[in-house]
Amino acid sequence: MTATYPTDVIFDVNTFAVIGSVLYSNTGTGTQFNLAGRVNHRGEVLAFADGILQDTIGYLLINAGATVDFLSAPNASNLTLKNISVPNFLMKTIEYTITARSVSYNNTSPVILNSNTYLVDGVRTAWSLPANIAVGSKDSILLSITGVQQIDSSFTFPSATLGDLGLDLSPAVPSLAGNNTIQIRTFFDGQDNMGSDRCRDLGNFKPDKGFGEDRVINSLIFESQVGYEKRRLVSRRKKTNWTLTYTNISGTIKDALETFYDARGGETSAFFFDLTHINETGTAVVRFEGPLKIKHNHSISSALNDNFYTIDITLKETYD
Repeated sequence: MTATYPTDVIFDVNTFAVIGSVLYSNTGTGTQFNLAGRVNHRGEVLAFADGILQDTIGYLLINAGATVDFLSAPNASNLTLKNISVPNFLMKTIEYTITARSVSYNNTSPVILNSNTYLVDGVRTAWSLPANIAVGSKDSILLSITGVQQIDSSFTFPSATLGDLGLDLSPAVPSLAGNNTIQIRTFFDGQDNMGSDRCRDLGNFKPDKGFGEDRVINSLIFESQVGYEKRRLVSRRKKTNWTLTYTNISGTIKDALETFYDARGGETSAFFFDLTHINETGTAVVRFEGPLKIKHNHSISSALNDNFYTIDITLKETYD
């Protein structure tokens, strides 16, 4: 009973059409990798590191959508980047993002960025920003030396040698025995991105025709032949049934719901129901009550994502 509805109703990424793919085998130090073609949003990229699908929050798009830039080096022997075609209705509509990057330098383990080797040695004065990505001003940089945050006047930006990809320190930070460190954090302005990421699970889709909710308290009622009643409370615990209706959902969502239903054995296994899905609070232990009712509405083409359905389900509260 570890599954949670609806966030564990997960869409299969294999239902999206692949329009380009590229494979990298040496990913231990670099963070930037070119795609097979340009994309508009990071949700249109599937990144598999040694066969494991990476979350889209782990990378950005740069170079006008032609390059993926990971927050840290994937360090995978097999990095596969696939360009996919994602329908608009499976893209998140608005996402507000503030991106932060960080890099830490020390006097024992060299850090390699863009073919330059950085070590706190008492000589080096020019230091690369995280992942060699430019920022607009000093206001977007936080500098700490051995854990102590520095004021803006303690460094020069842009760097005389690295430009807006780095900063200069004068004098150079000494290489003390032990633990002199330099940490640089950069921040990028938040922005609203239309359709910046793909939806991953049913949590992004509410029951668009509302929902039904029936609450009952179990009791026994005996009625005599002349109409008298005798009532006995069996349990003070209430139980709730929820009926949810989703209309015009794509074949991708339908397949995910069917997979979740089958994995529970229909009415057999209980699971958690996140009540925020119906604008309430808390969770309930439920099971499916009755069949998964699927009705095909219309098709645009034979492709899975171009077929649309109405699905009705009933969740019955239970006590396992």
